[in-house]
Amino acid sequence: ESKSIIKCFYNDKNREIYPLKILNLEGFWYLIIYEPIDNKIKTFHLNTIKNIEVLNTHFSFDEEKINSFDNAITAYYKPQNKPILVQLFLDKEVSRYFLRKPLNKTQRVLKTYDDGSCDVELTITNFMEIIPTIQRYIPHIGVIEPDEFKNKVKENVEIYLKRFE
Repeated sequence: ESKSIIKCFYNDKNREIYPLKILNLEGFWYLIIYEPIDNKIKTFHLNTIKNIEVLNTHFSFDEEKINSFDNAITAYYKPQNKPILVQLFLDKEVSRYFLRKPLNKTQRVLKTYDDGSCDVELTITNFMEIIPTIQRYIPHIGVIEPDEFKNKVKENVEIYLKRFE
């Protein structure tokens, strides 16, 4: 909150970083940072950051980019990527869970069926941001579009079936 630059040790490197936001994603705490040495926003696992030293140097950063992390589903969220619009089918067995706790703030219901199933739409930045969630709920969830995303999930299921037949 003070927008102070910090020095720390992370992944076997001494770093000077701009801490942007702390997030809990799927039960893990992360520090979202900007690292000026390579001009990238990164996600650091909070418990892995060591030897933290708060410097008496301050930074400014695009608040819109920082606030965009409110839409992150997992640590695979990449604010620099072009947003991807995804449509999912949720059957009656799981739809209430996704309606009670949306995956992110962009989630909206497109259609509700008589049996309680529904189609939803949301925006992601990386397929891996949501693939683990979809695979966790198979066969009660399906990708409607985009086709590239649907094919990636299908490919993962095929690899699994071949490996464990």
